[in-house]
Amino acid sequence: MKRGLRIGLFVLALAFLAFTFVNASWLAPKPVGRAGLIAHRAAAPGIGSCATQPGAARYPVLPDNSLQAITDVRQLGAAMIEIAIAPDGSVSQAQCTQSYGAKPTLAQVAQTAKPKRLLFHFTGSDPTAADRLLAELKAIGRDPVEAGDAFYAADEAGPVARMRTLLPNAWSFSAEKALACTAAYRRSGWTGFLPTECKGGTMMIPLDGQGSLAGWPNRLLARMAESGGRVIMVRSANAGGDPPKDPGGLDLPEQFGEIPDSFNGFIWVDDTWNLAPALFPGSDNRRRAEQDAGEAAVNARRAAR
Repeated sequence: MKRGLRIGLFVLALAFLAFTFVNASWLAPKPVGRAGLIAHRAAAPGIGSCATQPGAARYPVLPDNSLQAITDVRQLGAAMIEIAIAPDGSVSQAQCTQSYGAKPTLAQVAQTAKPKRLLFHFTGSDPTAADRLLAELKAIGRDPVEAGDAFYAADEAGPVARMRTLLPNAWSFSAEKALACTAAYRRSGWTGFLPTECKGGTMMIPLDGQGSLAGWPNRLLARMAESGGRVIMVRSANAGGDPPKDPGGLDLPEQFGEIPDSFNGFIWVDDTWNLAPALFPGSDNRRRAEQDAGEAAVNARRAAR
């Protein structure tokens, strides 16, 4: 073997070794704290309706934005509760109003959710929705930055971009930008440097896309934390490993087992009613009939896949 070739192979071996150590999760400091659940849904779509569930004593509908849903997911251990915001910037109407009351005010939502953080989900594209929501928050005396609230939308353009301008110190993110961060990190994270798309931003990681991310979990989490960024786990999506544009949350209890124990970011959950007790059994205040009904719904969902 020629000397030049030997030197080249040696350099490549050293480079490979260096990048291996740079991305070694076990060499990174263990993340501090534990994962927090984001109640993206109180109950997953498709298993709740305004009618009583057949074959079950009672399975609560828990529609988004109902005060009952907010009360229940707060008590079950959610760290952050999503509140849908209508295109005009007001709190969206909850479903099944005949059972769960009229449209709640922002003041009622904030009071019912205490002391939990709120995730305001913009469902429209009009940027002025951010102005109206912020004005209402100021009117009720809630400081989103101090409270640790967040603002979210599927698209970056519109209310989220506007909120970044109005409230630069708040956590504002979009699925579009979070997915761009994930894709960029998948391409270049092995270099040991955090891509520009991720610095100070949010990364969404699907359950089936963890293995392709350099330094997962501890090293990646450390890199994001050092830049002031945040990481959210979402449900598995397509074969390519990326979630859809507006990703869904976990909806089966066993999916928690696919997340590393050291993960200390957020977990997007679509069925907080049934999944939260798997992590916080001590906070499970559901009646036995409710537990049985929820278990039956989860079993049906599992069997359908």
